[in-house]
Amino acid sequence: MQSEEILKHCKMIQTAVDIEVPLGDIDTIEGKMLQLVALMGLSSELMKEAKNNVLVKQGLIIDIIRREEKGIAPTTMKLILESRMATELTIYEYCDRLNRAIVHACDSLRTSISKYKIERELSTYGK
Repeated sequence: MQSEEILKHCKMIQTAVDIEVPLGDIDTIEGKMLQLVALMGLSSELMKEAKNNVLVKQGLIIDIIRREEKGIAPTTMKLILESRMATELTIYEYCDRLNRAIVHACDSLRTSISKYKIERELSTYGK
């Protein structure tokens, strides 16, 4: 999968994560959580593809650097690699952050649902 396609899917995931839900609207909270859960597979796939892009580019660049600069210091090679792979590394990190955002958002939404459930149960005890 090319970087442009990965980024297109990432923006879709980010939009879903960024949707605000009104407090107390349990149906909207549940809907958002279900939507995010459905995006977890896509998010994992994007991470896999982004990591693949990083590793492929890294191999190509290492071969080029070794041909161009014999005896290069490992630290220098690492810096050159990172600068030439900036796009691929940034996209991979973006995918990773979005994946974590989905998990954290789902945890938060699950907590809100649990709180609502407990409050509802407590309100029926007094009646």
